[in-house]
Amino acid sequence: MSEILAPEFEKRRKANFSESNKPNTMLQWVWDDSTEKDRTDEHQSMIQILATVPSTYTVAFAATQALFDLAARPEYIPIIREEFESVCDSCEEKRLTKEAFGKMTKLDSFLKESQRITPLALISFERKTLENIDLADGTHIPKGSHIAAPSYHIGLDESHFSSPETFDGLRFHNLQQAEFERTGKPSTKHQYVTVNESSLHFGYGLQACPGRWFAAIVLKLLLGLMVTEFDVKLMDKGEGRPKSEIDRFFIYPDSTKMVVLRKREDV
Repeated sequence: MSEILAPEFEKRRKANFSESNKPNTMLQWVWDDSTEKDRTDEHQSMIQILATVPSTYTVAFAATQALFDLAARPEYIPIIREEFESVCDSCEEKRLTKEAFGKMTKLDSFLKESQRITPLALISFERKTLENIDLADGTHIPKGSHIAAPSYHIGLDESHFSSPETFDGLRFHNLQQAEFERTGKPSTKHQYVTVNESSLHFGYGLQACPGRWFAAIVLKLLLGLMVTEFDVKLMDKGEGRPKSEIDRFFIYPDSTKMVVLRKREDV
């Protein structure tokens, strides 16, 4: 990694960027926040590698929550299995493409519903204000304030979703279908990766998570292959779906709980 990034670090050693022409990148943020002794290729590269950790655990947590939801609601397993197998069969040499994953609308819907009920955090779209802001309702936000959107509670708001406390794995698939019937055109409004005022878990606007498409593909591939190869159920049905743990703003799946995977005999 240090060999790849070395030219960028050398550029920063030689450059004398002003605030107006300074690159607005993570490389630059870390560089600016580092002491002179930490501005070595090795140290700067290590920080960049560590920065990839969030993309690893967030996908793992989302996959775990979705798996818990699937095991607790086995009626969705044949629906997702049939869709995944159908899409795979339609692909040349069964090689899944980006377009193929886009056809998995029911699996996409299940993942989005899982995210709505059990997202990664209570808040999202965290920012620090660079100047004073006065909102239309008179609220004054001073420069330097830390702000965030209450994404979890927005997802449970009746003004955005009907029966918000109820898990409906096909909620967003049905909304997509209704939108298509209304307009006659395919819609992306309710996809897993879509961000809007009622779905802020990936952020919002130009600064929304750029890796959400990759995350969606990984999650679809994982759950799709899992239900294709295995039957999935809870270890202890009597306890119901494992409850999540909340630590400050973060929501964690219960790491002490397990699901049962049994190899399907007809595969």
